[in-house]
Amino acid sequence: MTVCSRAWLALALCVPAIGNAQLDGSDHVKVRVDGPLGGISKEGTLRVALTFVLEQDWHIYWKNPGDSGAPPTLKWTLPEGYRVVETRWPAPHRIVSGGIVSYGFEGTPAFIVEIQTGPTHKAGDTFPFTLETDYLVCKDLCLQGTGKVSGEIRSRADDGSSISPKVPTRGSFETTSFRIVGDTVELTFDVPKLAGTTAISAYFFSSSETALDHAADQKWRQEGSKLILTTKKSEYAKKAFDGIDGVLAIALTSAQVADPIRLEIEYTKPKTQENK
Repeated sequence: MTVCSRAWLALALCVPAIGNAQLDGSDHVKVRVDGPLGGISKEGTLRVALTFVLEQDWHIYWKNPGDSGAPPTLKWTLPEGYRVVETRWPAPHRIVSGGIVSYGFEGTPAFIVEIQTGPTHKAGDTFPFTLETDYLVCKDLCLQGTGKVSGEIRSRADDGSSISPKVPTRGSFETTSFRIVGDTVELTFDVPKLAGTTAISAYFFSSSETALDHAADQKWRQEGSKLILTTKKSEYAKKAFDGIDGVLAIALTSAQVADPIRLEIEYTKPKTQENK
């Protein structure tokens, strides 16, 4: 008996059961919910932070886990009339093991969760919540884990103050375009923040598991504020796919900016597509 994220995951990453006991990934991960991160909006929404606290060198997976792994599932139980509007994921990083390239997180990845409160909710009111999560956590082996957090959230008036975990920025680029020629995909990003700076590394994390080849090299060049990146289409991609989205990660020289650029790229359709 083994624990694996997918049937085809390399056997070296699977965990045998010991006797009748199953190893538990929950021993290596803690889950917490903090918030609200700011005041309640005019529309009655508020944001909380969902944080996974991982033991050193252990990792969980992004929404596109890459060549192996599985993303965490999140199940919220809220009062009637309350609902989760959106969950924003932190930017992932590449995890390479034996030629397998996965996307995930180490340390304390924090998600921003936007909740629509009920129609009679007002600043100062509280409401109960329960979060249940299932996840795969890996180091030299992979284990299934579960977490459950229950509590109450008290909203507050919007006073303009807010603290927030770092997630990819939206709307910090002017245009995104790409074209496909045979098995090659060329993506062009116009990023105003790049003007007058020098990128030292760049990588695009596709949200789709079947659009790009995760293990393929990504070659890039900078032309002023534009970043042009080329890579290979996934062998699982359709001959023609309608569009692409994901996260663009750019590191700049330390003298220019302390933090790397992380941009959330919205769904973009190809300008040209030539299947050769």
